[in-house]
Amino acid sequence: MIALFSKAKSTPPLRGKLAVLIPTYRFDARARHTIAATASLASEDIAVVIADNSEKPEKWEYLRKLKELHSNVHVFCHKQNIGAGSNWRFLLEQASLEFYLFVGDDDFCTPQYVETALRLLQSDEEASAAAGGFLMVTADNRMLGANRGRTEKAAYDRCAGFLIGGGNSLPNSMGRRSAVQPFLEYNDHHPLKASFFDWIMAYTLLAKGTYRTEDRGYYLYDVSNWQTPESAWSSNARFYAAAGLPEAFTWFHELYWAVEFAHFFRGAYSPVEDRNETLRCAQFFYRDRIQVFRQYWEHPSLGDELRKAVSHRAQAMEGLNALSSNDDALHPRLFDWFNAVLATFDATCALAYSDYVNGSLHRAQMAAKSAG
Repeated sequence: MIALFSKAKSTPPLRGKLAVLIPTYRFDARARHTIAATASLASEDIAVVIADNSEKPEKWEYLRKLKELHSNVHVFCHKQNIGAGSNWRFLLEQASLEFYLFVGDDDFCTPQYVETALRLLQSDEEASAAAGGFLMVTADNRMLGANRGRTEKAAYDRCAGFLIGGGNSLPNSMGRRSAVQPFLEYNDHHPLKASFFDWIMAYTLLAKGTYRTEDRGYYLYDVSNWQTPESAWSSNARFYAAAGLPEAFTWFHELYWAVEFAHFFRGAYSPVEDRNETLRCAQFFYRDRIQVFRQYWEHPSLGDELRKAVSHRAQAMEGLNALSSNDDALHPRLFDWFNAVLATFDATCALAYSDYVNGSLHRAQMAAKSAG
């Protein structure tokens, strides 16, 4: 029976070791092909879970037919679109099995990719994620490599070695369900979502264990939404619009990366257990992103756009000037400066973000004191 609601109640339990999760909205030929091919992976060991945001009855009928392929295919059609992030979260709530794998409805995953990742995870208890061959496919059909496995012993080394800009393969790698839980708790009540949260999820997995890869099978990831500055701007702007912010906040995207990475690793939700290591992560990733923001800030025309967005608010200009010259992720005024900028766009959001960050930092400080 197909479930036409957003919360799964009284539905058949998933069976097996792996939950393959398909968040979907599109209903073109490409999406139909991807969803059908992925649904055919279902077996007694592999559950396939589809959650649809399209609000289209004709697509619901199509998914109902796919459900007949195997009793371990599970379909949820939301009566109203709950958004991409919430749909992704909904699927993970259903993923009660030991392992999970996300497959986008504009991507393609071969059976051998699944078999390889499952074998790697089952053979290495220290691994939190694994993958077969992962390739990014551009709009002109070029295939680019992405970040590969990290097997260093220290969490800091695994995280710092998985550089931003190299292609984040982890969201579409197979993960150990327990390893991603800290990220879900961090993300659950966060008041300001952004497109880079998939990177934070990646660093959660890397902090919790090694990342094993092997060039067998393929996952083909559509990178066209991030391929050009224009497409990246459009994709980022949609995330901020969903958070209730105006499009102009997208100018501060790189700055927000820097500040949020400092919060993530300094605060209570950090997945890195060693306090010295997690503070090193905060410093490393903050500096990585603030240097990128500084390039915008110092650019003749782009810098003017940044200043123009907050020039009417003295506190925001003060905060922006301070942040643009600050390289210290542990600076006591770091989040005050950023909140002054954020308040220019939405005072309510700035207050909620301040409360969230301060609460997270306070709990981390108390935990550090308790640990001596």
